[in-house]
Amino acid sequence: MLVAFCAALAAAIVVITWVQTSAEYRTVPNRVPLSLGFDGVVNSYGPRGAIWLLPAVQLFSAAIFIFSGYAIAVGAPGAHGSLPGLAVFAPWILALLWRAQRLIISAARSAASRVQMGGFWLFFVAMLAAGTLAIFLL
Repeated sequence: MLVAFCAALAAAIVVITWVQTSAEYRTVPNRVPLSLGFDGVVNSYGPRGAIWLLPAVQLFSAAIFIFSGYAIAVGAPGAHGSLPGLAVFAPWILALLWRAQRLIISAARSAASRVQMGGFWLFFVAMLAAGTLAIFLL
């Protein structure tokens, strides 16, 4: 039950990220931030199409989680770990990538060389706490 719920949640997060990025793509300027420092300073810029990098990384990560879960479930040689633990970990990582994408799009729209990172770091800590708690309760 937990694994199925987390798999559905992970899929929903990926779909939401792609839908939001698609919907907002036209409003993003031709130059977008590629990376932000811990303090919110934009480190580098790229073309508008680069806005798809994080959703692509998210999709690739989801595929790795699926294949890893399958390997754990069938007891493949070299596979180790807990299927419930992976099920909880996957949406946590995908949600962080979704939040980072929201921050990158916001930074691109504002054209500021520095963005507020407080909300991202609060989200990060909350997700870390929730994920850690869930793993200990499994």
